[in-house]
Amino acid sequence: MFIQREGVSKYAAAKRLWISEKMLRDWTAKDLVILSQRSAQRKGTIGRAASLPQLEDYLHERFLEMRIQGIKVKRAWFFAEGKKWYIPSM
Repeated sequence: MFIQREGVSKYAAAKRLWISEKMLRDWTAKDLVILSQRSAQRKGTIGRAASLPQLEDYLHERFLEMRIQGIKVKRAWFFAEGKKWYIPSM
């Protein structure tokens, strides 16, 4: 790591990079994960699992069909279509 090679204290390195010491500490703890990420990737998470996977699959299939037909699909369509098909369990 740069800090160890250059003999710079973590405090000095954090000040030089204009970041907090905690942020530097977190980065150094996760350096292998950070280096293994794709370039310009925002965060090292996989994402969340869908709470309603069947509904998500249905919406995705309909989205693809509409795009093949040349129909623009906006965000509001997902909400409206999802609300039509969602039946909350009580």
